[in-house]
Amino acid sequence: MSWPDLAAVSLPNLDALFAESAVGNLTIRTVGRRDLSAGYVTLGAGTRASSTGTPSDGAALETTEAFGDQSAPEVFRQRTGRSVSRGVVHLGIGPLLDANRDLHIDLRVGALGDALARHGIARAVIANADGYVAPGTASAYHRDAIETLMDSKGAVPAGEVGETLLSKDPAAPFGVMTNVDATLDAFRAVWRSRSVVLVEASDLVRAAQLGTESSAPASNVAFHRALEQADRLVGGLLREVDPRRDAVVVVGPVAGSDDDNMTVVAVRAPNLEPGFLRSASLRRSGFVLVADVAPSVLKLLGMSPPSHMQGSEFTVASTHRSAEGRRATLVDARSDAKFRDRVRRPVALIFIVFSGVIALGATLLLARRARWVVPRWVVFALLVLLGFVPAVYLARLLPFRESGLGLYWVFLLVVACGLALLYRVLGRRNADAVAIALAVILTLLVLDALTGARLQLDSVFGYTPSLGVRISGLGNLAFAGLATSSLLLAGFLTQKLGEPRGPWVGIGVLVLALVVDASPFWGSDVGGTLAFAPAVLVTSLLLLRRRVHLRVRTVAIVGAVAAALLAVAAVLDLSRGRNQQTHLARLINKITSEGGTSFSDTLNRKISANLQTVTASEWLGMIVVLALIAIYLGHRRRDWLRRVIDQVPPLRASLIGLAIAAVLGYALNDSGIAVPGMMFAIAIPTLLIMLAAPAPPRDKTVPILVSTTEERR
Repeated sequence: MSWPDLAAVSLPNLDALFAESAVGNLTIRTVGRRDLSAGYVTLGAGTRASSTGTPSDGAALETTEAFGDQSAPEVFRQRTGRSVSRGVVHLGIGPLLDANRDLHIDLRVGALGDALARHGIARAVIANADGYVAPGTASAYHRDAIETLMDSKGAVPAGEVGETLLSKDPAAPFGVMTNVDATLDAFRAVWRSRSVVLVEASDLVRAAQLGTESSAPASNVAFHRALEQADRLVGGLLREVDPRRDAVVVVGPVAGSDDDNMTVVAVRAPNLEPGFLRSASLRRSGFVLVADVAPSVLKLLGMSPPSHMQGSEFTVASTHRSAEGRRATLVDARSDAKFRDRVRRPVALIFIVFSGVIALGATLLLARRARWVVPRWVVFALLVLLGFVPAVYLARLLPFRESGLGLYWVFLLVVACGLALLYRVLGRRNADAVAIALAVILTLLVLDALTGARLQLDSVFGYTPSLGVRISGLGNLAFAGLATSSLLLAGFLTQKLGEPRGPWVGIGVLVLALVVDASPFWGSDVGGTLAFAPAVLVTSLLLLRRRVHLRVRTVAIVGAVAAALLAVAAVLDLSRGRNQQTHLARLINKITSEGGTSFSDTLNRKISANLQTVTASEWLGMIVVLALIAIYLGHRRRDWLRRVIDQVPPLRASLIGLAIAAVLGYALNDSGIAVPGMMFAIAIPTLLIMLAAPAPPRDKTVPILVSTTEERR
């Protein structure tokens, strides 16, 4: 369930629990599939995991149950070689381990169960989401909940998952419903000191399954009834626990629909004040990952999570908001994320298409400028493209989730055109107008990073918690905008201010942008730092009119400088507490404890993600536009780049640095082709505007010949 679902019906027990809890939106980030089993495996691994996507995922049986003509322990021993006499066993553990073995991450299925067993913590699972299918087959079982607390060999020492937890109800989905009394009896039988017990509100699973096969009204009725049944179950469970000693964690391992990625998470525990949950994984109050649950459970028990768990334990960010205010904030945050998911691709596609059309059209018009002057509207259209980038970020200042798509598009167009007009008024010369546009992009991104990156959250050119990748610091597209605007602006400032002040001011702009990007307090951008630092170094040397030769020694020096900067950022990051550390410090800790496997896994994941973006990303269109313009320039107008450099000679250094940042930015960031795509979306209009500037006046002097001889006179 998600937070908006809770307003549909009366849920007094859940409402009371959440009022006393630290709460948040739980981002469902698994590997590949987003089904119930993948969510439970991720919960138990403390790391993004996958399911098999087959009926064997839910094949969990009590040791007293039969599976076909054999007992469950006999089948489990045949499949695993392990003898188990009590508790619950997972008959599909073999395929599940195989499905997660070759993933490019340090993943250990059953890590939470293993950690609890090592410390003598009792474990039990009480869950049965079975529905109507042919009995006696693996597909009859929907008991995926075992995957959270089972050990790495597929067993949980206690609990119930059999038919005793169900009662017949013709009005319920698939004719069965959770027997609350039997579930509470099962809980009392296993609840003891130093134990972890998972109880599933299985009616919600059946209601979600029914929703895929029924009409919306029928599905809503079933889901609301399942919520009421879950509330009764929670009320009974809360009467069995002591809030002065025991912790209660409510978590949704999978979303209820394919277009949703966030569910409910709440924690009530001794000495834990109500507020917003937060973790080092996302570093944003009110948002945590499903992989953060296992480390948090271990932390509640006073245990340190193992290093191979990629999730981070929960912390609580205090807030003055009431219980209703906290829930309303989380509902709005989820709505913002869903709105961003709706508009991201259309906005990006339209921006790329219009950028391509305007850029190609301007190129053709500029090719005819020998015969007629380039219209002013061409320059204005190019300035609108530069104004569109900050307009997208500024749109986060208004709650367009409530206004709709129409007003959102009106805002983007009005702000982009207004900024273009401002650039034109303040900068009468094309070079001045472009420099102002670049300065606006750079200033906006720097100020946003320094103040918490609020404009990037749920922005089309930013990031979203629904993906659960990163929602703090500088995102990949923001890095592309920061790097491009600072590199080009450094060239314009160097030319504008002249020697000797100009180069140093330009270098100062580059250093400021690099510090903001690399700092773990602000940008926290590892891939961006490695891509941007060499570009800044080479550009700075060229602005100072130092010769830079492409030699092995030069490459080694540039690489050493980038590594040194990253090392400084790493030291600063490691000096902070575990819950404040970014992914850079966590990666270093993993490499220290586990060797180079963690680094190679991360590198393999990045390479795989980059290769996928070549064909899957809409930003490939921007690369195609650049290629077409480059082909035309190479064959017909090689003098154009020379004309731009003649107007602003320091741009030669800027463009060389931009080329370095584009290549490394693609290679070192998960967004892949989107990084150079965004860079070219800013650089191409900039260069075309400079080409549209009036050409320098030619020498129109006429020689006068005078003869002093009488004959010529």
